[in-house]
Amino acid sequence: METTFRWWSWLGASVIFFLIFGVINVGLAIAVPATLHLNGSFPGVVFGAGDAQLLGRSFAGLRHDNPKLDMLLVDSMTSMCAMMMGWGIMILATTWFGLRRGGPWAFWALLLSGLVSLVYYFVISADYARQGAAWADGLMTILLFSIPLFLGIIAGGIAFRRGLHAEVSRG
Repeated sequence: METTFRWWSWLGASVIFFLIFGVINVGLAIAVPATLHLNGSFPGVVFGAGDAQLLGRSFAGLRHDNPKLDMLLVDSMTSMCAMMMGWGIMILATTWFGLRRGGPWAFWALLLSGLVSLVYYFVISADYARQGAAWADGLMTILLFSIPLFLGIIAGGIAFRRGLHAEVSRG
């Protein structure tokens, strides 16, 4: 039995938003390490304006003044970006090969992986706040980059509620 995916549907909207979210993760996983390895660490590299407060100094001249600390920050972010790359690829594959075909398992996997990852950023925000460092700008940046995730969850939830079988026509 052949299935025909319809882009102009709630499921189609969900697929588009999750694909955008996956591309954002893959794109940042390439751009951030490239920038860091070329230029060294920079303000906001970890979690926004609070980074310099936790570091106890400005990022200006860090690469020159303390190259080992700069490399620690650069490589810590590079390792995080390695996880983002893997996650982004899995988001793209799960969306394209699972959700696009109407697999409810794919919707739940995308929903849970996206929401669970956000919990970690709330923990980081709390850590920054406990140290008296700015935390809201870092969290807001994460939430802004997560808009496609939220929209994908909403559209997918509507498609799931209506029945994914209705979103994928059989012919």
